[in-house]
Amino acid sequence: MVKIRRAIPEDAKSIQEVHKDSIQQVASAFYPVEVIDAWSSRLGQPELITAHENAIRSGVELVVIAEENEQIFGFGAIIPKTGELRAVYV
Repeated sequence: MVKIRRAIPEDAKSIQEVHKDSIQQVASAFYPVEVIDAWSSRLGQPELITAHENAIRSGVELVVIAEENEQIFGFGAIIPKTGELRAVYV
């Protein structure tokens, strides 16, 4: 059963993996390899994971995840202060 819940800082690494996989698998049909590599190369690096954990923890971003059997397969993020939709990836 699919569960939608608010992300916690400990989800940051899995969120980064979903983000990277989505770019490399889905977006690769629409963008050149160089663009995909540039777009996804930093995802999963420790400093970016830490930054994402901090953003979730601080509430600067409202991040929700979709998971099934405790495996994250999608996420979305908005900036509550501005209403900006920052990300939606599956």
